[in-house]
Amino acid sequence: MKINGLSLLLLLLAAVLVGTYGYFSDHDKVVAVLDDNTIELSKGRIVHLVGVDPVADPVGITPATGASHTPEATDEAAEPEMEIDSPYLDAITGKAMDQKVKLHFPSNYNGDMPTPDLFAYVELADGTDLGGWIIEQGFARADGQHQYDQAASYKSTESAAMEAHMGMWRPVKPDTMDVME
Repeated sequence: MKINGLSLLLLLLAAVLVGTYGYFSDHDKVVAVLDDNTIELSKGRIVHLVGVDPVADPVGITPATGASHTPEATDEAAEPEMEIDSPYLDAITGKAMDQKVKLHFPSNYNGDMPTPDLFAYVELADGTDLGGWIIEQGFARADGQHQYDQAASYKSTESAAMEAHMGMWRPVKPDTMDVME
């Protein structure tokens, strides 16, 4: 069977389109938890959870500088370069690692752009909103500086976590910084 140049070109184009669709798909799997609100997916994409201000942030988008993990906050992709010092990372990893996820992009996000660094809400296979769960556990704060779709819900969840003394909201003994029971 002889393949002419046009047939080969069409076959190559089809392969590229199928691969591109897979890369830009909103379905993927978590292969790493990079910090309190940043995960890596199996297709190599890095996802920052919209509306979640992490306790530890080695990725370099620190809330203290006025930036946060929202689409308008940064256009730069960054790789973590240091060990993460978060008391909550193991719990987040346990919840998210190897989970199939669906990405939900904020209404102000204009589509999946050709970059490995994304900003999205992440829904786990069991229907859990990962960002909301992290805030509910007291592992991170809700972003209070930016507008985003889940802002009211996340702030309410944060208030409930504070009231229940979850995670970072647990009282500590001032002289020792040990968690009070």
